[in-house]
Parts: sequence; C-alpha cells; structure tokens
Amino acid sequence: RSSRATEGAHKPDIDFQRPVAEGLDLTVESAAEEITKRGGFGIAVPCDLGTDGVIEDILENRVRKDNDRLDVLVCSAYTTPPTGIRGEFWKQDLNMWDYVNGLGLRQVYAACRAAAPILIDTANKNAANV
Repeated sequence: RSSRATEGAHKPDIDFQRPVAEGLDLTVESAAEEITKRGGFGIAVPCDLGTDGVIEDILENRVRKDNDRLDVLVCSAYTTPPTGIRGEFWKQDLNMWDYVNGLGLRQVYAACRAAAPILIDTANKNAANV
C-alpha cells in the first residue's frame, strides 16, 4: 500500500489503491510504527521501486548513516499493468507477467541482495560469545 504521507511530502505516484477492510492501515508507516511500539526502531521509506538503485540508496543513506544496523527487512513490490488484471490468468498475455514480475520479483531480490551485508554485520555485532 502506498504511503499516507501528507500533502507536499515525497510520495510515489500512485493512482490506484486496492480496497482493504475498513479500519486497517496497511501503509509502510503503520508497519514501522508497530515495530517501534514493540521496542524496535521502525523506519518507513515509501519509494518508487521502478527505478534501479533506490534500495541501495536507502540502505546506505538511511540505514547505515542513522543506525548502522538492520535486524529485519520487510520488502514488497507490486505494480498493476496499465491494462489491469481482470479475468482468468490463463487468458492474460505474457506481457502482463513481465510487467508485474519485472518490478515485483526483481526489486525484492535487489532489496535482499543489497541488505544482506548490513544484516550480516548486525548479526555479527550482536553475536554472543559463550
């Protein structure tokens, strides 16, 4: 789900929101707030994952500089093709698959790849020697 960022704040261009049950807040901000509420330090970073390098920039300029640790990475990327996805999947052409997964799977992989060194560093710093 897109950010609930206020007017004037950076927020990705989102022209469609999936309907969710009333009262649910499925934004990146609510996930970060829940992490912080439970004793962690959640950072919400809504961004356009359609651009290569965004994840690496966030990890270097927000995570490394602010905390130099990363305990959990939550990443999810999805885009709906301009034609939409309606009807049986077997009637969709392969362009639909490429459009959706070219962003979704690729950027989740990019996020995991870019975050792995920070996650490993965090684990090594917190390892107990008994």
